[in-house]
Parts: sequence; structure tokens; C-alpha cells
Amino acid sequence: PLAQWRHRPAATGVLANSMFAAQEEHTRFDRVVRDRALRAEAEKQGLGTPLFVARLVDEAEERILRHIDRRFDALEAQVNKSQRSRGGWLRRTLRRATGRTSA
Repeated sequence: PLAQWRHRPAATGVLANSMFAAQEEHTRFDRVVRDRALRAEAEKQGLGTPLFVARLVDEAEERILRHIDRRFDALEAQVNKSQRSRGGWLRRTLRRATGRTSA
């Protein structure tokens, strides 16, 4: 091979791979390229497709956020249940240790 390409995420200076060392620049340039292409497409075809795709992205984001909320709610309920059951276990243990019966 005439060239080798390697990932060097920790490298700096001339040895650094630009994908890692210039990540912000790559992100900015990616946005510029996409914006130009979207504008050119909208000039030729109109705004229908971009607006449709934007709505699909919004709906997907909403579904993802609802899913995350449900997962956090379930996790919180699990933690609360676990804390209650540990508290119950502690109370039962203390009652046994002190000779008291549970009501």
C-alpha cells in the first residue's frame, strides 16, 4: 500500500488525525455542506421534502424522549420500591431483635 490511515484519538499536532483533533471544524463543515445541499434542493424542488423530513425528525425525537421518560419513571418506581422493601426489612429485623411482633 502507498498509504496507511490510522485512528489516533489522543495524538496532537502534526501526528493527530483531523477527525479527532479538528472535530469541531469537521462538525461545522458538515453543517455547511448539508445546508448548501438542502438549500439547492429546496430551490429546485420546493420546501415540501425538507419540511416533511423535518417533521419526521421532530416526531422521532418526541418518541425517543417519551421512551426515555417512561424508562426513567420505571427506574424511579423500581428504586422507590426497593427502598421501601429495604425499609420494611429493616423494621422487621428490628422488631424481631427487640422481641416485638409486627402488627
